[in-house]
Amino acid sequence: MTTGTGTAQLLFGAAHQRFGGVIPFLSMWLVEDTGTLWRVTDPSYGPVDWVPRTPERVLADALVLLVALTSTPRDPVPVALSAMAPAATWRSGRVDLPTWRHYDTGHLDALVAATEPAGKVVLSVLPEASIPEAALLPFELLDWDVDVLMPRLSRRRADRDLHQAPPPGMPGPAIPQQSQEPRAHQTPQPSRRWT
Repeated sequence: MTTGTGTAQLLFGAAHQRFGGVIPFLSMWLVEDTGTLWRVTDPSYGPVDWVPRTPERVLADALVLLVALTSTPRDPVPVALSAMAPAATWRSGRVDLPTWRHYDTGHLDALVAATEPAGKVVLSVLPEASIPEAALLPFELLDWDVDVLMPRLSRRRADRDLHQAPPPGMPGPAIPQQSQEPRAHQTPQPSRRWT
């Protein structure tokens, strides 16, 4: 399984009746590195790495996967996927959509739009995500409970001596070796006040 950086998350779950928000059933991460893929770790199927067909379809293809994984096997989207790639397993492992010869985007998008999901979809996008603006169109066209969250405030620390490592046992880059040179003295900056 490839490693990379999670730059967006798609949650699907029940809308909370009293407090809003979502009680998640399924979580998908957009993982970007040398390529882009949606990663789902679903205990009932195992991990799925779903590679979108094109950058413009990154969100539309995620909706296809979301509907397929949260539907019964006899529902239209899973049936259509199975018909488009009868020899392929699209519920587990690496699914490389650009290699599918019979991936009918128009048909799948129409099936997704006709689906009445039993829940709410929340898309959270970090500033580092390489999602084109036009890719958000499928969410605007859906008649679902949808929240698309974009950062209102984003700050990155500039301290180069601060390195974050993944928790033990998780994949990710190793901590780089720090230079043995003495640190240059930095003068404190006056605090800024918000007006």
